[in-house]
Amino acid sequence: MRSAALAAMGLVPVAIGGGHDLTFPFVRGVISHLRANKPPAVFEGVYVDAHLDVRETVGSGMPFRRLVEDCGASALDLFGFSPFVNSPAHREWFIAHGGRLHEGWPGAIPSARSPGAARFMSVDLDAIDAAYAPGVSAENPCGAMPGDVAALAESAGRSDNVVCFDIMELSPHHDHADRTARLAAHLFLSFLRGFAQRGGSA
Repeated sequence: MRSAALAAMGLVPVAIGGGHDLTFPFVRGVISHLRANKPPAVFEGVYVDAHLDVRETVGSGMPFRRLVEDCGASALDLFGFSPFVNSPAHREWFIAHGGRLHEGWPGAIPSARSPGAARFMSVDLDAIDAAYAPGVSAENPCGAMPGDVAALAESAGRSDNVVCFDIMELSPHHDHADRTARLAAHLFLSFLRGFAQRGGSA
């Protein structure tokens, strides 16, 4: 688990990848390191995605179910949810297992629901409108604006309890004029801009 090795060096791991299933091993590595060395009481997640990604079957639609069931994540906050691409059964499972759906874009990630909780944040690029992010496996015809997602990424960077950050579903094969790749780089820089402010207001 390379993310565990990075966390062991005192770093905050960042990943940019393909399928959203990669979030599961990435976050699991960080959680395993923290539990072995300075166990926090609670792990929570914040993610941006049109999909809940709580399927039972292995694949890009399962990472957050696995993080709840296998790694003990106790709360999930989701931005960008689309009711048109999620089943009622998955929505019910999500809510029953500590999930919270957020409407609108507040400019900052919500406060942790448990004091001292370690948190991970994940951005699925298919939550962003296809006009700005065509290079994904499932284009979003009515998605989020890039500036709103960038504000959340910067807020996550500022938050001391965010222990890792990832950007997923970047598909260069489907991209046009590198628009999605440039957006992913902007989100990464937004997180770093927030990270540079740690120690100030979070």
